[in-house]
Amino acid sequence: MIDSSWEGTETEYRIFQITREMINRWTDCLNDNHPVYTNREASLRHGYNDILVPPTFPAVFWNDFSLPWMKQGETVIHEKQTFTYHTPVTAGMTVKMWITLNEVKHIQLPSGTFQRLRQTLSGEKAGKIVLEAVMTTLIPVDQVYTQTIKKQKTTRPFLEESDSTALFSIDRLKQYAACSKDRQAIHLDENAAKQAGFSRPIVHGMLLMGVAAHLFHKKIDQGYHVTSFDMRFLSPVHRNEKVYFYSKNQNPASSAMKIKGLNQDGFLIFTGTIQ
Repeated sequence: MIDSSWEGTETEYRIFQITREMINRWTDCLNDNHPVYTNREASLRHGYNDILVPPTFPAVFWNDFSLPWMKQGETVIHEKQTFTYHTPVTAGMTVKMWITLNEVKHIQLPSGTFQRLRQTLSGEKAGKIVLEAVMTTLIPVDQVYTQTIKKQKTTRPFLEESDSTALFSIDRLKQYAACSKDRQAIHLDENAAKQAGFSRPIVHGMLLMGVAAHLFHKKIDQGYHVTSFDMRFLSPVHRNEKVYFYSKNQNPASSAMKIKGLNQDGFLIFTGTIQ
């Protein structure tokens, strides 16, 4: 458990030079090959100084920080994630970053008793905040998560009308763990997942979010870039489950898009907005 006296604590800041190679490794990790993320000439045509970072790119830096309030081996479950960009972030930028523990709170949910942690990764350039990544996570007080799922009433034809699908094999989870440095055992180890209350390893929330960001490609082609992206995780996705991704709002006059995901059995697993 996390001592609430840590609330408000900031890590030491670190300076990161964002390079094309870093961005390319992240796009490879997410299988996201949109030209503004991979091709400098295409990025310049869109008005950027260099290739643009994908929406979930700040996750690259999270595990480079030592968080003094966290204990080794804690089971951490992703509940909500928000990314905010105050300006487009591109290769060649030098950004000062740090993480703040904003809130520690005990809560009771249908799935058990938890500590809820809200933490913010902030990025600053020339004295101005350019990006923020707010992560809300749950730590089970009893060390076991009791799964609860929200049923989305749907039919097989509805599943087949999704914008895209993805299957999350153990190899996919291992690949993401390597490039994100998020090697928490519940994502990779059968026994650890079962001891934490899951039937088998679960997909990283940030991996789901990175794949869901592909839905915004059509808006990028209309001239928009991501300024905010949030997702609430409603139910775990297990290894080898197929996920159906949906988006709403194809209005070219607006960048706002609602998104959601269902698993192969029709369970609602996440909702979010991207704009």
